[in-house]
Amino acid sequence: MDEMLEKENRRLHLLHVCLRLFVRQGYEGTTTRDITREADISTGLLFHYFPTKSAVLDEIARISCNGILPINRLLKSGQPPLILFETISQRIFASFHDPFYTHLFLMANQIKTIGSIPASSKSILATYDNISDSLPPIIQGQHVGQIRKGNPNALALAFWGSIQGIAESVVWYPEIPIPDPDWVV
Repeated sequence: MDEMLEKENRRLHLLHVCLRLFVRQGYEGTTTRDITREADISTGLLFHYFPTKSAVLDEIARISCNGILPINRLLKSGQPPLILFETISQRIFASFHDPFYTHLFLMANQIKTIGSIPASSKSILATYDNISDSLPPIIQGQHVGQIRKGNPNALALAFWGSIQGIAESVVWYPEIPIPDPDWVV
């Protein structure tokens, strides 16, 4: 049993190392040599856990879905719009206290937006579009007076862009406190 736990811990360590490198250097800019050097393992051991670099990215995309899915469900939950966006920002900001989740948030965006990312990883996250999924509650919130008037797409972009920018800043400036999540709402 200890051997299985050790293997799983090593696999998780590799995922953490790869995620950190992919965010800081880009997927294309990270070599398997970078990964093995940072993780202090042999190339053979890396390929024992993940047959290719893109297989690592696919696993990171799957893990990202585990974080995106609850947010996506919230967006479709029918909660009052203001409470909904407060809840989303609170949950995301709470996760930013763990660098793994901050990196994961950033990597999910890179997977979706960078053209050179392998199609297999893109397809894992393809069904999630926070901007489009935010439009119905924004429009509802505008209708009931909870959300300011303005272009719903622009408001969704402002909300998600603020969170994205804060996530990037948390990675590059970890000594600065994470802002109050209600500030972006």
